[in-house]
Order: sequence, then structure tokens, then C-alpha cells
Amino acid sequence: MRYMRPIDRGGVLLIAILLVVFVLGLAGAYLVVVNTQAGRVREGEDRARSKAAAEVGIDHMRTHLLSVVDATGVDPTQPWNSVLATDHGTPAWATQVATPEGSYTVRVTDNDDGDGNDIEDSDATVLLESTGYGTAQGPLGDGHVIRCIVTLEVHDPTAAFAILTGGDLDIYGDEAVGGTLGGVHTNEDLTLQGSANIARSATASATTTRVGDRVTVGGDFLADRPVVPIAPVVPADYRPHANYVLTADGRVLDGATGVQVYTFAVPARVRGGPPPAAPGPYNGFTWSSPTGWTTVTSGWVDGMYYIEGDINFNHGGTDTTPWRVTLVAEGDIQMQGNPYLRPFFHEHELFVAGGDVYARGTGTNAEIEGLILAHEQVDMDGNITFSGRVVAEAAENTPGSLVDRRANPLLSMFGGSVRVTYNGGLDRSLVTEFRLPVRSWNEDLITNTGGGAGH
Repeated sequence: MRYMRPIDRGGVLLIAILLVVFVLGLAGAYLVVVNTQAGRVREGEDRARSKAAAEVGIDHMRTHLLSVVDATGVDPTQPWNSVLATDHGTPAWATQVATPEGSYTVRVTDNDDGDGNDIEDSDATVLLESTGYGTAQGPLGDGHVIRCIVTLEVHDPTAAFAILTGGDLDIYGDEAVGGTLGGVHTNEDLTLQGSANIARSATASATTTRVGDRVTVGGDFLADRPVVPIAPVVPADYRPHANYVLTADGRVLDGATGVQVYTFAVPARVRGGPPPAAPGPYNGFTWSSPTGWTTVTSGWVDGMYYIEGDINFNHGGTDTTPWRVTLVAEGDIQMQGNPYLRPFFHEHELFVAGGDVYARGTGTNAEIEGLILAHEQVDMDGNITFSGRVVAEAAENTPGSLVDRRANPLLSMFGGSVRVTYNGGLDRSLVTEFRLPVRSWNEDLITNTGGGAGH
């Protein structure tokens, strides 16, 4: 039996120790690499979660802003003054909000719109800033900041036509429809006859008929086109926005307070005294029974008037000073003569009728502008120059209303020498689709040391 010398045993031991150290070193290096890689993965995941949380914050604020507009029906040119005044900075309801991705804090501020006031919006544009973190506890790791500018857009899908009707449409005589959006559409049957001249398309969801060889259509003349949805025309929706309410019994109420400001009721005669004088006009209106509401030859006051019942008028404005008015009637609106009218409410709606709109330009030319809405039908004839658009919902006809054709009770008609010009921009103020597109987008990374790097 051979025994190893002590020096040999020492060499073997040294080699074993060196091997163990080498293996441990490799294991340690491997663990360092694994831990580093795991840390990078966690960091990447954390940053991804923080970005996702910041995006959720932007979506949250955009939804909130749209809900404010939908709920209040505010002026779309200045929709968020109340939000800026109340939530300027970081609102409590949007601070460190937990999400499946982590958490976010979002705020809304006014953009630089040139008005010198950072809590008053004058261009329907605001700045959103959302800071997201990958944990529900907030800034414990890297964060992500998203800044974007959003602008409110108002869209009315029916605003692409100068004339839109839910029932049959008949255009005749020398009627002309012009402008960049000078087209017509009906969800039923369309008839063009006489010297009718349509600058753009003339379409129908049912049939189209051209009578004679003098009809001119500048675009498509097509039948069987898709139905264009028409939101109901509801005059009562406008009542809260009216400056004055003209009641069915001859009183004038302040639109905001409901307080009576005038009455056309004739005072009772004092025994032995002379007959009481009839009340004079108010803001250009007068009333009598059973005639109802009408206008006088002067004294018109701009504003929005809500009429309980019908109105039949001949006067309003002059060629040099048009009357800026919005007439909203629960019943019919009948216009005759040669008034000069411009829309008051949001500079959009001119007439809103719960029944029919019946217009006859007589004598010299009537000149009117704006959006005409009828729950039932529209009939326009005579000498009228109209800059705007018409929507006739074509609801079931009210027997005895102004446009009452027993053979075709849902028919709207335009003829005579009516001239319609429409170039767009007349959305329905209270029935619209609000959109909030992003105009610019910027992102920054927030490191846990407080630094930042733009992306």
C-alpha cells in the first residue's frame, strides 16, 4: 500500500479548494446575472404598468369632460369653465386612483388660449396630464407622465344636408338649393319637378322621381339610400334655455325665474269708468284671444322665445337690422310677409316647432338664416332667401295643423321662388354627438431618483 506524501495531499487539497472557489464564483456570477435580468424584467413590467395606468387616467378624464358637456348642455365654445374653476390643479376624485395596472393621478388645466385666464376656457381646448405608477401605493418605482391636448368637437350626423325630411319630400317651381352642402335627402319618396335646381346630391331612402326636363341635380340622384336617423324634435328641451316664455293665456314670463313680467290680459273695467285700454306690445310681440301670439311692426328685442301653442307672424327685423331671434313653439310656426331674421340661440336654431313650419314670403323678399326644425312637416313657398338648413322629423300629422294634406299627411314641400343656401356649420345645439380627439401627445419617464427622460 502506497501512502501519499504530505506535500501531495496538500496539493490536492489546494486544487479542490480552488475548484470550489471557481464553481462558487461561477454560481455567484450566474446569480448576479439572473438577479440583474430579473430586475430589468421587473423594471420593464413596472414601466409598462405605469404607462398603462397613465393612459387609464387620460381616458378617465376625457370621459369626465364629455359627461360634463352631455349633462349640462353647456355652450360648446366654452364647455369646461366649471371644471377648471372647481378642479383646477389635481381634483380629489382623480388622485392616486388604483387600477389593475397600478395607480394614476390626473389633472386638467386650461391651455394657452390667449385669454390670460388659466381657469377660463375660451376655445374648447384643455391640457390633460396623467401620472401613472406600476403600484397601487403610488410613487414607489418608476412612473410615467402623459400630457395631451384635447379639443371638443360637435358632430350632428344630419348636418350634411340642406334639407332633410323623415317623410316624403316634394321640391317644385323655381326652388333652388345651393351651397357647398346644398343637397337634399328624404327617408321616404323624393319628387323633383318644375325648374327645381339642386346643387349637390338629391337622394331618397325609398323612390326618386324627376318630372320634366328642367330639373337640375349637380350630384347623385339616387333611390334606396340608407335611412338617416333624425333625433326627435322636442320643443320642451329648449324651454330651460329661453329668455322669455309666452304662455297660452297671454302672459310673458322671465325664462330664468318663471316670474311674470307682462300680461296681455285686459284689466277689468271699473264701474262708471271708461273701458280699459288694451295692453301694448312687449318686445315686439302681441297677443289676443283667440288669435294668439304674433309680432308687431317694430320694437323687436333679440332673444329666445318659448311659445305655449302656435305663433303666426308677418314682421321682424329690417334689411339693415335683422332681428336675432329663436322662436320655439309647442305647436305650429307660421311666417308670412318679409321679415329679416337671424338665429339667436348659439347662432344656430331659428325655428323649432312641435308641429309644422309654414313659411310664405310675400311682397318683397324675406331673408332668414339659421336652422329650422319641425316635429312634423315643413312647407316653404314664395319669395324667401334662406341661408341655413331644414330638418322635418315627419312625426304623425296633427289634424288641422298648418301642413295638413290628407292624401299624404307626412309630405314636406318647397317651391315657388325659395332660395336655400347651406355651407355647413349648423349643428343642432341640444342633439349632437360630442367628440374629444387628441391634438397632441407627449410622454415622459419618471425614475425613482426623480429624474426624467422624454420619449
